[in-house]
Amino acid sequence: LDKEGKERMGGAYMVMNIYDTTNRVTLAQQVIDKKTNEITVGPGMLAGLKIDGCVVTADAMSCQFNFVTAVISAGAHYCISLKGNQDKTWDEVRCLFNTVDPSQILTLEGSAELEHGRIERRDVSMIRGALLSKPIKEKWPGLEGGAIVRVTSLRQRKRTGVRSDEVRFYITSLPSSSENLPEVARVICSHWGVEHNLHY
Repeated sequence: LDKEGKERMGGAYMVMNIYDTTNRVTLAQQVIDKKTNEITVGPGMLAGLKIDGCVVTADAMSCQFNFVTAVISAGAHYCISLKGNQDKTWDEVRCLFNTVDPSQILTLEGSAELEHGRIERRDVSMIRGALLSKPIKEKWPGLEGGAIVRVTSLRQRKRTGVRSDEVRFYITSLPSSSENLPEVARVICSHWGVEHNLHY
């Protein structure tokens, strides 16, 4: 929005959506005033929804205690992107993937796919949340019985052959198990689909 448009909207600059990726339906939508952000709005939006038994995904902005608590209180699970805004958790999760005995890591190797002019493979690895330090487990409800997740995307441009990789981390209340690993991979992939199915 331009300045005039923002003034007509009362200073709002963003719309927050809660989107059902399975049915491709927006369940809730709220215009966020410039004096606040999705960190404070998200938990309240969840309160009015029947989400028990569902898995709620969110970007790193919503990786907050209040949001995670709202998800767990509603009887749902979460799988939320983890970045540097949660520095202690971020540092410990990355460190654990580099130092834990390999027998503690479950890994699902993805198949190569061609999309947007590049060949991409995503490998998903999972470690039990119980291996995290006590302060981190106590900070995030559901994480001790859940898992931390690493997604490694290996890409190659089809036309130029240039290769790159990207590593993302997540925290989830879904238990770490061989049976759950494909489901976690599917949930994360579904979250990425929000951009294509809702934003575009």
